[in-house]
Amino acid sequence: HNIILVSENNGERWDEDPKIIKIDGYTETSSRDPIVELNDGTLILSVYAGAPSRTDRVFLLRSFDNGKTWGNVSTIIQDKEFSYSQHDGINYNETAIIPLDQNHLLAVARTDVSFHTEGESMIVGGIGEMTQVESFDAGFSWTKPKPTGIFGQPPHLLRMDKSRIVMTYGYRKLPYGIRAVVSYDNGKTWDIDNPIIIRDDGLTWDIGYPSSVQIDENTVLTVYYFVDNNGTRFIESTKWNLKK
Repeated sequence: HNIILVSENNGERWDEDPKIIKIDGYTETSSRDPIVELNDGTLILSVYAGAPSRTDRVFLLRSFDNGKTWGNVSTIIQDKEFSYSQHDGINYNETAIIPLDQNHLLAVARTDVSFHTEGESMIVGGIGEMTQVESFDAGFSWTKPKPTGIFGQPPHLLRMDKSRIVMTYGYRKLPYGIRAVVSYDNGKTWDIDNPIIIRDDGLTWDIGYPSSVQIDENTVLTVYYFVDNNGTRFIESTKWNLKK
């Protein structure tokens, strides 16, 4: 379940009664991305649900009271056929959202299909190229899915300035690692011919889930998980620079 805790004193104390987010027709939902605050104070959160009984579908939830209650659900992206099996069709799930302008939002979704990598066949889920959609009405409706041409999972979006957006993601093909691409036109296109290789020394495909913050004008700190020789997962970070 997605569970919301609220603090009224800057994190010193938290609600003792967690709030479970529910969507009609789904017993459980999951989320990967943080809550986003819009210009008018509305909080939005992308969640997904479906597998294994259906293909994963991504929803947008809203809160108009600083996270105390959530609802007003709309669909961000789903398989056009909306298959009743995760084995058949496209699973859209872990989705990053970033405001582009007033009421204009960009969302990039992890996009799973059957996949085979270095002797391992992922019949369910797997890894595909990420997909983006846009909303021009604060997330109430979304455009037709558009392939980004970027292979990875899942995405994280970071605004650097008025025009540059950095997308970081796990790269689960050899050489396994963490990568980034940059948009120089506010998310319209991505510089896919010049990916930034943050790490390329992963020992397994089981890595990724980066989150990035801006340190200064051209410096980014990216946190992610990796796996060591013993199969133990751990958290690391890399500070890296964008080309000027």
